[in-house]
Amino acid sequence: MTTELATAASLALKQELWRRGEAWKHPDICDDLQRAWLQRVRTAVDKGRRGSFLQRWGRQVGKSWANIAFALSEMQRRPGIIIRYAALTGKSCLAIVKPTFEALEVAMPQEIRPVLLEQKGTIAAPNGSVMVFAGTDAEQFDRLRGPKAHLIMLDESSFYAELERVEAALLPQLNTTHGLVLYFSTPPESPAHPWTRRDAAHQASGDWSKETVYTCPRYSQADVVEIEEAEAKRLLMTRDALLASTWWRREYHADIVTEETRAALPAWTDEAAAALVAEWQRPAHFDAYTSADPGKTGDPHATLFGFHDFATNTVTIEDELELRSATTHVGAWATELQAKESTLWGVNRWEGTLSGVGLEQLKDLDEKFHRVYSANAPRQPFLRVSDNDSKCTVDMALQHGVAFLPSDRHDKWQWVDTVNQLIRERRLRIHPRCVRLLEQMRSTLWNRTRSEWERTDRDHGDLVDCTLAGTMVETSTGPRAIETLRSGDLVWTRFGLRKVITSARTKKEAPIWRVEASNGAVVFATADHPFFVDGQWVRLQDLTVSSILLAWFAAPPSSRTTLAAPPHAVDGVQTRQVLVRDVRPTGLLAATYNLHVEGDHEYFANGILVHNCLVYLCRNVRWHRDCRPPPMVDRGLQLAMAAMRGPGPDFGLMVGRRRR
Repeated sequence: MTTELATAASLALKQELWRRGEAWKHPDICDDLQRAWLQRVRTAVDKGRRGSFLQRWGRQVGKSWANIAFALSEMQRRPGIIIRYAALTGKSCLAIVKPTFEALEVAMPQEIRPVLLEQKGTIAAPNGSVMVFAGTDAEQFDRLRGPKAHLIMLDESSFYAELERVEAALLPQLNTTHGLVLYFSTPPESPAHPWTRRDAAHQASGDWSKETVYTCPRYSQADVVEIEEAEAKRLLMTRDALLASTWWRREYHADIVTEETRAALPAWTDEAAAALVAEWQRPAHFDAYTSADPGKTGDPHATLFGFHDFATNTVTIEDELELRSATTHVGAWATELQAKESTLWGVNRWEGTLSGVGLEQLKDLDEKFHRVYSANAPRQPFLRVSDNDSKCTVDMALQHGVAFLPSDRHDKWQWVDTVNQLIRERRLRIHPRCVRLLEQMRSTLWNRTRSEWERTDRDHGDLVDCTLAGTMVETSTGPRAIETLRSGDLVWTRFGLRKVITSARTKKEAPIWRVEASNGAVVFATADHPFFVDGQWVRLQDLTVSSILLAWFAAPPSSRTTLAAPPHAVDGVQTRQVLVRDVRPTGLLAATYNLHVEGDHEYFANGILVHNCLVYLCRNVRWHRDCRPPPMVDRGLQLAMAAMRGPGPDFGLMVGRRRR
């Protein structure tokens, strides 16, 4: 048979299959993998079975193509049916539907060819069947409402911001028609998305499929390698780095993972969890901390309980408490919190005071907090920290004797950097009973503007907020946020403990630089801030990639034997050398905070040896007119700028923050 005759015969067969409503069965339209899946769906339709199917298919396997081909076939086979097709946005919906329809209609007989009306968002067939399509953003899915539907298609449904609202609007339309719902998507960026639960349920029932480019019959091994190399080039990555990325695993392997580019805690890997999650034993000498985030606008009351171990210089989160704010009054929350503290630390009195509060600290606080100071305060917990704008915590102190200190204002991205650093250094440990915290550490994502956590139907990263801490300085009692240090406090230098002579905020606004070390430590400072490099002090702006910095490793053993502050004259601390991974101006203005340390004039900030004028980023950060961001804006910088436009951070475990 000549090529012309073969082409004509293939076209005739396609047209006949279109008339019969079975065009998807033609091998030129759908491949073996697609046809096998659609046959399962077709069988369910023919049996009048009401239910749903879910495809977890990776990129370039053809899930949208196959399902639209099936929808157009069903429109011809079943006159008068109504199909609702939803995609992520109105723009992406049209970008999928229009070219797919135009490619498929070429082989349709003229007398049955449907008409696509872009403005109405419909594809209407001469026999009365219609497919209505719309995005799910900005309430566009309301266009898909109606009295009935015979087939509902939810394309890329794992990325819907409000999947359950879309389902509530559309699925009741199947009540009288006994129709089907088809979910087809790559996995979501966070396992906390409700689509993940749909995936698990369909996998259990068998109405489920997972396919990738590696199983697709249209691609040879060479084709797959070509796809890998093209994506690596597009993303400016090596092929090995691409294949190891969570993006590739999610988009092309169709694995359910947390997207590292949006993850709140990318340092929380499987390896980190294996090293840091255990039934940690509390030492004989410790300071206990309680951190709370009162629920607002439906969020739960979230509380974490932890302790600082002087010997290992670690913070351990040993329990959690999460209560529905809508149904839990302040008194019930206080009772539950007191029961936890009593069980964990033997606390037996709550008098509205805290042992970790000194008169110096109270100078900067509102007078209403001065009552928390008492020489006879219970030994534990050392501190409680919470949102000071919350009426809940004020009531807790006045009515139930559970005192909280207000949290300081900070930029959320800086605190998150610190927590990730503590995780990398294996200094933040978690007890396995903290089930919800562990879940949120894996699933919490930044929202699209990086101003707050992505909200899911289950949580809003409330327990993750309880772990955030400020720029930490190594002191005689462990790491402390720089803004809490006062004259007379002891900080570590290379040569031992030295007194803080003065502690004060200096410049109101100064251009800020960012230094990242190979151990994950990040320090924000002014351009002339001195760092210790190869035996001498070097200004930050003169650092280069691969400059050798001095990083904190551990205090000398002699400092770990007593709760009392060790003497000034001790052996030098244990340090290690780390390389500068990145150094750049951020384009931000911020206030600087200066510690004047006796003798050595140095201290360890976020684990890096620095000199005077450590930066303490404050709320009113703004762009400097002479310091514009580079084209590839640093991720941490994006978070800072987004935080200025959205709600602020909540609070931290050892030294917290308050909402704006």
